[in-house]
Amino acid sequence: MAKLEALFLSGNPIGNQGAAALAESLRMLRALLMLDLSFCEIGDEGVASLVANLGKDDFKKLNMLFLRNNKITDAGCATLARVREPPNTIALPKLEVLILYDNPASAAAMQAANRCVVLST
Repeated sequence: MAKLEALFLSGNPIGNQGAAALAESLRMLRALLMLDLSFCEIGDEGVASLVANLGKDDFKKLNMLFLRNNKITDAGCATLARVREPPNTIALPKLEVLILYDNPASAAAMQAANRCVVLST
């Protein structure tokens, strides 16, 4: 699956354990541009698994990440907000779209999470 550019897993009850189990494999998809994990019952732990210890080649081309309608709270949004903070400035270098609506997180927390989004020039 070296050339896989889009992966739609939405609507599957993956949950936190599933996200943790998939995280390493997803990172190996070097051509992945879009990942849809909406409606997957992923919470804060699942988000943390997806973005923990990202290396320079992990999600290198990922442009769009859909996490709509999950169980992500302010804590999960805070994890996403920290993704691009020093020394992690190499993490998610191409992410331009992050969809978090319909989660229990506050609007302010979701807005803060968008700090990991790279603004196009």
